[in-house]
Amino acid sequence: MAQPTPEQWRDKLSMDLRARQSDITRLDRYYRGDHPLPWAPRDVRDAYLALMRMARTNLCRLIVDITSERLRVTGVRFSKGALGLDAWERYWQSNNLDIESRMVHESALKVRRGFVLVWPNEKDGLPPTITPEHPSQVIVEYEPGNRRNRLAGYKEFVDTTARKKFSTLWTPENVYNWTADWYGIRQISSPVWGPWTDEDSGIYSEADNPLGEVPLVEFLAKPVLVGEPMGELDGGITDVQDRINKGILDRMVTSNFASFPQKWATGLEIPKDDKGRDVEPFKNAVNRLFTNENPEGKFGVFEVADLAGYLASHDRDVRDMAVMSRIPATYLLGELGRVESGTGLTATETSLSEKGKERIDSLTESWEVAMRLALKADNDPRSEDMAMAMVWKNTEHWSESERADAASKLVAVGVPWRNVMEFLGYTDSQIADMDRNRAEDAANGFLAQPPAVAAATVPAA
Repeated sequence: MAQPTPEQWRDKLSMDLRARQSDITRLDRYYRGDHPLPWAPRDVRDAYLALMRMARTNLCRLIVDITSERLRVTGVRFSKGALGLDAWERYWQSNNLDIESRMVHESALKVRRGFVLVWPNEKDGLPPTITPEHPSQVIVEYEPGNRRNRLAGYKEFVDTTARKKFSTLWTPENVYNWTADWYGIRQISSPVWGPWTDEDSGIYSEADNPLGEVPLVEFLAKPVLVGEPMGELDGGITDVQDRINKGILDRMVTSNFASFPQKWATGLEIPKDDKGRDVEPFKNAVNRLFTNENPEGKFGVFEVADLAGYLASHDRDVRDMAVMSRIPATYLLGELGRVESGTGLTATETSLSEKGKERIDSLTESWEVAMRLALKADNDPRSEDMAMAMVWKNTEHWSESERADAASKLVAVGVPWRNVMEFLGYTDSQIADMDRNRAEDAANGFLAQPPAVAAATVPAA
């Protein structure tokens, strides 16, 4: 079977990338709180446009951020538990991935995909670069029937200042680059780049791929066997968000019309102004009295609108969102103060912790691929270590007293000191520092025996 030409790869992946743009934009807008305005009849829509904007309450961002907060990579290990502190410092920390990895995770949770690009550093001796890429600009093509084999990677973006459009195609053998003049929105909406036969339309370059693999790595928070992967805002979450916004709008409109007592009167002769328009017969004040000269006339007050039903409906909708997203309702309803004990809080977070573990299972494979590519770029033989594993922060919530008490029990049954420190939440780098400090204290006579674990300081969650 003939392999696609670089131009065929470019045009196909460009079309596939653009087919994703509407979903990426829609989900990103929900995350940012730029939701569609709640539905309302046309007359109400025109009169209460400001209320419609205020009715949007952004719970989508909470759902993504609360999950993302649990996803923290803290180290890398190799075969037989060998620590990878050197690899961690050279590849992870030098690329600021303590911060930028969070953007990758949030992108996968928010718009279904995240990406990183791994590439050898142009300057000798410096570590390879691992850079996050936005899913609106990059795409990976896999071998049919084998989603582990990346056939090609593609990136396309526009520099509006330079008025240039750039495209890069990676295959395992080569890297191809195109640069073209950009003429505005009409070219962005074009389904493909188009022919490159005219010298004025673009610049083409080709080079070898030193990695021998596609350097673009895709991160999926929730992969599926067939069809689009899922993010935190899929599966009906945005529909419930729209429902919540509509309920808030109904409550605001009702409150605006009927939240104050409205008076009525019968048997009155309504005065007119010089243009024949009705004039309010009474002026309300603490020192004024309403009178009615008609003996059959009456005064009364309409009942104030009861908003309890709207509030109960809002509460029900938010709880539905909590069930669907597996986020404790205490977070979405702002009722965290009602959980009186650490045990009670832990019980409410069981589903969230388990969801965090599921997301880690999906994301860790991609980080391992990225780290192997970085090792390969350095000609490090550990790039072939299939037992390499990423270390993640525990997704479960423990109070300091609970964790310290559990650590004491681990010591009592003979669990090694390093494993107890890992249980307490310390990273490999922190434990290595403690090992050096303990050795120094022992050499200076300050440490007769290991300190009681129960007294150890637990790092902040």
